[in-house]
Amino acid sequence: PFEDISIISAAQSHARIRAEQGLKPAEVVLEFRLLRQEIWRALRSAIPRTAPTDDVVAAEILVNDALDGAITQGLSALNDHVEQVREEFLATTMHDVRQPLTAILGEAQWLVRALGKAEPSIEKARSSSERIQASVRRMMSLLETLTDMSKVALGSLDLRVGVVNLEDIVRKALATCPPDDIARVVLTVSPGSNLTGEWDATRLEQLTSNLISNAFKYSSAEAPVHIELSDGGDSVLLQVRDQGIGISADDIRFIFSRNAVEGGVEGQGLGLFLCKGIVEAHGGRIWAESPGVGKGTVISASLPRQVNSTLEA
Repeated sequence: PFEDISIISAAQSHARIRAEQGLKPAEVVLEFRLLRQEIWRALRSAIPRTAPTDDVVAAEILVNDALDGAITQGLSALNDHVEQVREEFLATTMHDVRQPLTAILGEAQWLVRALGKAEPSIEKARSSSERIQASVRRMMSLLETLTDMSKVALGSLDLRVGVVNLEDIVRKALATCPPDDIARVVLTVSPGSNLTGEWDATRLEQLTSNLISNAFKYSSAEAPVHIELSDGGDSVLLQVRDQGIGISADDIRFIFSRNAVEGGVEGQGLGLFLCKGIVEAHGGRIWAESPGVGKGTVISASLPRQVNSTLEA
């Protein structure tokens, strides 16, 4: 059976899913051991007392061999998954970090030449130093995003849950935006909505900041950005609507992927992949809608009021 491609594929798929849900190799093995106990509990109640002992022993050997093989396949799939994430993380890190590093190097070289002149311009040197600092901050932010991305891919994104008001989170995220961008925002809160829940405030700030910055980035400077918050009973709905570049029907399925750029979605980096991980870590759902290229995009995130662990599924 373990030479059967469909069986191998099913075992690997199960292991990858459990890894993305946060299970470690030892926990996957424990899961199979619990399955073994349940199978034998069912067999004990189903096998008649008159069944030949040889048949019962043969059945036990068969079940044990099958589950041992499944454990081997699962652990192999976990190892392959971790190795794939590691390689993708390193490749993405090298690609995305190169740009700010190049900018820092260029500014530093210019600064050295400028300060070597007989009468260096202090103002130009200060300006160059400020650009170096900005590039360093950008790289540090990027590395934090990449680290969180790897945690999402391995199902280990940590949450620190407390009582949070989503409107407060959105307004806090907006407060960090440039004044011209803030002036474009139309924030709508459904009357009488209860927008509180037990969430991780820091992670939701990442979520809202990414969604809002994307809306600004992929629409014209004059176009409004609509943010809508509403009460869904057991959940709260956040929607960010822009009038920007839009997404084709073929590409929209890629935008939350770790490989969005490879999937053909120009300009979409790691932000939406991280958004998806944050929402799903809270037990919620995130999706995108667009009438087509050039017709804007709506990103919606539904958050249950209490964190629902996907491990309970």
